[in-house]
Amino acid sequence: MKPDELPEDINNPKPQESPELTLTIPSSLPDSPPISDNFEELIIPQDASTPEPVLIIEPEIETRLETVSVRLAAPENPPAIANPEAEIVVAEAVPIIETETETETGKISASIPPAATETAPVEAEENPPAIAKPKANIFVTSNSSEISKQEEESQRETENMPGEEDAPMRIFITGASGCIGHYIVETLIEQTDYELFLLVRNPNKLKFDCNARPGIHIVQGDMREIKRFSKLLKTMNCAVLAAAAWGGQEAIDVNVFKTIELLNLLNPKVCQHVIYFSTASVLNRQNKLLKEAGQAGTDYIRSKYDFLRQVTRVPIAKRITTVFPTLVLGGDEKHPYSHVSGGLPDLMKETEIIRFLDKPLLKVKPIDLIRFFQADGSFHFIHARDIAQVVRYLIDHPPESPDSRWLVLGNEPVTLNQVIEEACAYLNKPITRRFNLSPWIANIFIRLFNIQMSAWDRFSFDYRHFTYQNPVNPSTFGMPVYCPTIVDVLKQSGINGRR
Repeated sequence: MKPDELPEDINNPKPQESPELTLTIPSSLPDSPPISDNFEELIIPQDASTPEPVLIIEPEIETRLETVSVRLAAPENPPAIANPEAEIVVAEAVPIIETETETETGKISASIPPAATETAPVEAEENPPAIAKPKANIFVTSNSSEISKQEEESQRETENMPGEEDAPMRIFITGASGCIGHYIVETLIEQTDYELFLLVRNPNKLKFDCNARPGIHIVQGDMREIKRFSKLLKTMNCAVLAAAAWGGQEAIDVNVFKTIELLNLLNPKVCQHVIYFSTASVLNRQNKLLKEAGQAGTDYIRSKYDFLRQVTRVPIAKRITTVFPTLVLGGDEKHPYSHVSGGLPDLMKETEIIRFLDKPLLKVKPIDLIRFFQADGSFHFIHARDIAQVVRYLIDHPPESPDSRWLVLGNEPVTLNQVIEEACAYLNKPITRRFNLSPWIANIFIRLFNIQMSAWDRFSFDYRHFTYQNPVNPSTFGMPVYCPTIVDVLKQSGINGRR
């Protein structure tokens, strides 16, 4: 549809039978200048009673836009929350734009909210539904007159009015319900008076005390609807971005598009520092981007790789400190388990390795089996509690040099053989004879047992040494390390040594 084909009376268009429509457009719009580094916008008039959806094309993503679907989507009903005194914000109907792009590896779809428009606030109900987490300040969305006190503070801070310097730092945190997020929030609650705004989908997953002190706000929502919190985000002095989606289309949408959108919503005049969580899997041994991560990585790894290639264009890019955790440990009854720590107790459980006629013939504990092998490989690890201490330090001491804004989080590297030896010594498992599990022998086992390996599994098997330069942990900044050795790892995972 060309701009000159739009209805003449834009202010009073005819009522539409359906709010949905689909357009097919080329990568550059007719009768418009070529797409440059700036976004182009196509305004599509709708019913006068609804906001105007805006199509935003981002040419910096190397894809070809084929189909754009525009729809008006009202948010789902907010879940019930246990505190009638909590402050609730009622969502408005928001136009959502769904795009489908085609790359060499397939099609990618993304939901992109419209550009910011001025809309009248929707009044909240007199008796809103109760919200879980008593006494905690909970926002369901922003853009509402119900956020009166917070909006006054936000307006004052945005305009740099007097009194701003005396107020505690305002920090927006994503991923608070995850393993790393729990340790970070717990540390900031206990060691600071910062005002924390925690974006979580389900507040009931939080295991820390949200009422431990004033200044803890639960922002109930999702990264996929981050636009709804635009006013709140403009008042943040700092952001810690630890949220991530692990696979499928959600990994691309959340880890790339929505995270960049969040960064664009921060006010560079107010926000002084952003700590962004990536993964060490996207780096090579010289701490540079590993091209294989973008080619053969999992959905999660590829999305983290793609984000780093695009984030340099956001206005606040020079204030972003990117941290690259290595193997993350952590978790107990008060903290969610990391992927690694969640599987460590299985080392002590009998596992069926041979079956015949649907009956187990041989069961063995993995720790009793791996002690007979040695293999070539090395890696770093770090406990989430140590990550939290590093983040706490970085919030107060942002790196000054651009060269120091990429930090690999980990202890000194350990070899696979070192891990096996220290674990067996701790568990009193004697090592008598060991067989060298060389790559060619491992390949025989892979083929013999028809082990399925992804492209990233195969690359990791061949790469073997995931080590990096100058790893950072609390000792880097003069603080004690909570979990520095393999024995500490086993102890913290609830595995008791045997004498």
